[in-house]
Amino acid sequence: MITFLIVEDCHNKLSAIKQKLNGLGVSEFRIKETNNKNDALNFLKESIFDFLILDINIYASADCVSITKNAGVDLLIAIEDSIFSPRKKYNIPNTIFVMSEYPDAITNNGESFNKCKVIPCQYSSDSEDWMLELDREVKLAELKQQSVIDRKSNDIVVYSVHGIQTFGGWQGKLDRELKSHTETKVLEHIPYKYHHFPIIHFLRTGKRLNEVNKFSKEIKLLANRSPDTRICLVGHSFGTYIIAESLKSLDVRINVESIVLSGSVLRSDYDWSEIISRHNIKTIINDCASNDLALVASHFFARGLGKAGIEGFSPHGGIVQNRYFNGGHSQFCNNKTLKEWCCLIHGEEINIVDERKDAGLYDSFISWFTKTSRRWIYTIFFLIFMSILCFFII
Repeated sequence: MITFLIVEDCHNKLSAIKQKLNGLGVSEFRIKETNNKNDALNFLKESIFDFLILDINIYASADCVSITKNAGVDLLIAIEDSIFSPRKKYNIPNTIFVMSEYPDAITNNGESFNKCKVIPCQYSSDSEDWMLELDREVKLAELKQQSVIDRKSNDIVVYSVHGIQTFGGWQGKLDRELKSHTETKVLEHIPYKYHHFPIIHFLRTGKRLNEVNKFSKEIKLLANRSPDTRICLVGHSFGTYIIAESLKSLDVRINVESIVLSGSVLRSDYDWSEIISRHNIKTIINDCASNDLALVASHFFARGLGKAGIEGFSPHGGIVQNRYFNGGHSQFCNNKTLKEWCCLIHGEEINIVDERKDAGLYDSFISWFTKTSRRWIYTIFFLIFMSILCFFII
């Protein structure tokens, strides 16, 4: 199903275009509309549209003070220039169909149209020629999309998300493992990166949600572009929070095949039920480490976070499977574990490991410590601090 963005300021012309699209079987929910350049660029920044229908003479902004000559051409130049811009990025539609009532507007902008690969068409309320042209281009766009979907329906896109205070070196290792797998089905591995995320931001819910919103937009764009592509998600530490909360916040279903979590900062009682049901998730593997001190700190000092990377999640009907290892927060960034994740992504079985019975005294202490109530831990820290303070004063 292709999606449409219509940028048109004339109400009668807009109605005629939408009526023609409806006659071609395009439902209203697949059409977005605006009458100005700025709103259109915002749409193209936030979402992916397969088909852009654009008038040349439109409003420049939403205040709609006056029609701006060639504002539509300015929009085309903006999205074309964004290819080389490090800051402004617009999602360029596969088909750009420019309609104008004025022949001069089409002939005078031929160079810009060629540069942006635009299909120009003269609109007239007295002729149906534009309808025939639009009909042809819509059907051609649908055929192109269908061929892409048929080719990619069995392929997998993998997103990996790292934790804070790291550049995600393990993502490169995972990429090599995925590419070296025999008969790989992975269409693309996307190592998702975010900017330096200091610990003080990690402790604040609002800052964490900013990263969640960015990632949810990323995977929603992918789902809109290729709705049948299977998605696998791999996260470590804070990356597990970004993945879980992004899936929870999405208002559309995406085709999630499997999720791999390691060193998870989520709470052990995190409810996966709605997420599993909405996105039809088949498998969630949660790798835990017995002496993960980073999660101990997360549990006691970061509101809303926990230590699922030590204790595990509830099974949720067998969808969620916990694996328990001896080790610390970076226990999983080794070739053996990455190879197992790669096998899971390709639909193979992996071993469910439980090394807790072999835990030493140190691991046992960490386990006891994490089960202690926060208020007792805070009391102990406070007493230690006051004792040190009194020692130096006296």
